Amino acid sequence: MFMIVAPVLMFGLVLVLMPSLAQAQGSVICVSPSGDFPTIQEAVGAASDGDEIRVASGTYTENVVITKTLTMSGKWRDNCSEINTDPNAATALVPDQGRAVTIYPVAPGVEVGISSISMKGDATGLGGADKVASGIAITHTMGSDALSDAQVAAAHLPDDWRAQIAHLAEQGAVPGDSTPTEVLDRIDALFALDEAVRVAAPAAPDTPMKSDEVDCGGALYAKGAGLTLSDIGVSVSVASTTGDGYGGGACIIDPPASGVLVKESQFIRNTGSLAGAGIGGGLFIQGGESGSVRIEDTIFQFNYASLPGDGRGGALALIDVPQPALTGTDSCVLAYNVASKAGNGSGGGAFLLRTASAAIEGCRFFVNYASAGSNGSDDIGSASSGFGGGLYAEECPQIAISSSKFDFNVAQTGAPESNRRAEGGGAFVVNSFDAAIQDNVFDRNIAGFSGQGFGGGLVVLSGQAFAQVTGVSVSGNEFTKNWANVVNFIGGAGGGLFVFGIADSTITTNTFTANVVNLLGEAGISLPNTPYLLGGGLAVDSAQDVQIAGNKFVENAATVGGFGLGGGLGLRKTGPAAVVDNEFRRNLANNALSGSGLGGACAIEGGYENQPLAIQGNIFIDNSGSLTTDADPGSATSAIALIGDNLAAPDLPVIDLRNITIDRNRILGSGRNLPVDTPPNNFAISIQGADQFTITNNVIAGSSLGGIVAIHKLFDSEGNTFETRGAIHNNTFYANGDYGLWLLSRWTTSALSLVNNSIVSHTFGIEGEDLYGPAAPVTLSYTLFYSNSQEIGPDADDSITSTHTIVGNPQFLSPTAYDFHLMPNSAAIDAGDPAGVPPAPAVDIDGALRPYGPRVDVGAYEWQGQGALLPIIIKE
Repeated sequence: MFMIVAPVLMFGLVLVLMPSLAQAQGSVICVSPSGDFPTIQEAVGAASDGDEIRVASGTYTENVVITKTLTMSGKWRDNCSEINTDPNAATALVPDQGRAVTIYPVAPGVEVGISSISMKGDATGLGGADKVASGIAITHTMGSDALSDAQVAAAHLPDDWRAQIAHLAEQGAVPGDSTPTEVLDRIDALFALDEAVRVAAPAAPDTPMKSDEVDCGGALYAKGAGLTLSDIGVSVSVASTTGDGYGGGACIIDPPASGVLVKESQFIRNTGSLAGAGIGGGLFIQGGESGSVRIEDTIFQFNYASLPGDGRGGALALIDVPQPALTGTDSCVLAYNVASKAGNGSGGGAFLLRTASAAIEGCRFFVNYASAGSNGSDDIGSASSGFGGGLYAEECPQIAISSSKFDFNVAQTGAPESNRRAEGGGAFVVNSFDAAIQDNVFDRNIAGFSGQGFGGGLVVLSGQAFAQVTGVSVSGNEFTKNWANVVNFIGGAGGGLFVFGIADSTITTNTFTANVVNLLGEAGISLPNTPYLLGGGLAVDSAQDVQIAGNKFVENAATVGGFGLGGGLGLRKTGPAAVVDNEFRRNLANNALSGSGLGGACAIEGGYENQPLAIQGNIFIDNSGSLTTDADPGSATSAIALIGDNLAAPDLPVIDLRNITIDRNRILGSGRNLPVDTPPNNFAISIQGADQFTITNNVIAGSSLGGIVAIHKLFDSEGNTFETRGAIHNNTFYANGDYGLWLLSRWTTSALSLVNNSIVSHTFGIEGEDLYGPAAPVTLSYTLFYSNSQEIGPDADDSITSTHTIVGNPQFLSPTAYDFHLMPNSAAIDAGDPAGVPPAPAVDIDGALRPYGPRVDVGAYEWQGQGALLPIIIKE
């Protein structure tokens, strides 16, 4: 259960005393007008180690300094014999100036417990912390940093961009059945922080002066002491009004092995710095022993790390704290916090740096901003970068983030026309080996408004000067309606999740629904030579040994207008990689009536050093590259796109996408059931510039234009074609509009092997254009043609021939239900190439061994005899 509460300054009755504290062995001291002492500091001065100080309800305007072991609790009646049950009763520590509480042990082993007390303060000039070095630099922006603000401004965002977005939503182009009102409300929230957040901090002095001193802990400061804070309230406090400030509410430095427990407390409207950089608007903790810091069921709301400068951790910052825990059963909430209002920001909610084995469980990160640096401003110069709207974690090996919710967080608001980074709307995890991110919800987060947008919901990456991060597991999460960017013109990737530079990692059993990389594409700003928008649901870039398995991709889009790759999934410069047993439904590379896209379900743009990539055992239903591409096969779009290029010198030609296997998939209805009336424009698979590809054991059925389009069209500087090779064996093509297969540009039999395929119910079984002609024809072997208007199309011009052609009914079990198992009298049985395995794969689409009879069968299925056969059921 997650809960957002209204900000309050006085707190209810909760009294929790740590068992390790020695209060039971000491005396009880009463602070009240009629008690032992009228002030808290007098009682502290008189106390011995282990004494308990009870403070009556009321307001105390003093600075309390504690140097010994004791417990202090509030909300007592004047005689301190019983708790004051009046709901309006509270104990508040509000000094005229300076901190409310400072804890300096005079000897090792000091432990302090404070409960049921609210406090505020100002630590300006009091120091307390060493400067924290800056974090990593992000290096995956693919050259877009070369664009200056002036170049970007010259491109000009159209004046009616809001109206254009509203129109797209009205057309149904924004995934997730989003209405114009819902879409514009989310955009407006980028530039209209809640008024309570705007006035959260104390007023700044007339002439703030920056200082090299780092003030820490506005209301509470503790160094080297064991500490229990239970049911405390820290509010409207500031660490520094003149320089850098850490821990606007509280600052805890170097806790001992006995540790820190913050439980059932509230940090509200605190600010790290009003004049410089800030870290930890609500709470700052640095150092400590392993497992010594626990924060349980605590609420952070309306806190700022910094107003004018760079900020980290709007609510909370944990630095060099090994094995900390941030957990909750029903009230671990970080909401409406801002890392920086006017500068670069990291971790609008929480910022973790070098916190090995950190555990975040059962928490909600809601409406936090990493950077609101240009909030409401058109000034390009004021724009800033933002990382991790809800959470930022850097160098946190074995971090575990589980059972938490990240919703409506923003990494960066961005000036309307600026080249700035926005990464990880919900969370940003960098350089963290063996990270486990599981069973979380990432809902309606936004990485940024403009500039470079990556990972609307989550970013996981390896940053500068780090070897590849390994052992990452992202599993069981829900990514819904996240946006990487609103108006993107420089490059972006991963509407739901963006992964960069990791290795030996897994992305499994997640659900990606209605996520978008870019909300306003072609109608927005357009600049030349910028990267394509990649991966509406998930984008993986420059990764190695990655398994993507058991995920669901539903109604995601790479872009709404412009050009997009991979509506559901996009891979760039990645390998080895396995895309296995996933489900892709109704994803679009481009979901608008302008622009285009490739790979509605999945796009692979370049590989990594000839490492293998496998797309195996997936189901693809009703995915489309775009709504607008015309029916010319040379420019048609597709559900799966393989896109390679020549990245080497002319004297050493190398194609960057090689060694790809597409095996045992069901690719159904590509280009069908689109939200608008669209002419046939989609193939199931498009291939351009890929080498050593193998396409086997697939059912390719119901595409609007064709089954496979293979374009062999890569040239060196002298116009010579690169030698690309591929094999298309034992597939079943059924009712894919005009074409079963369509070949373009210079394919030959030596380059392309076509064996044991069933091609049924098309206008043309196979067509070709710009091939070599009868001198070097492409040859199909052991092909079953049935119920096609014409086996080989008229444009092939004798460039395609067929040998050992099989004539006869394939007798599929139930083709209208997409079940292409063979019936006993099928003409495909025992009709394949007598060479057997290979060229046929060793198993069929069901994993059954080939051959069952004397020869292999033609198509994706091997008949397994007269035994019982379970039909395939495709569920919606």
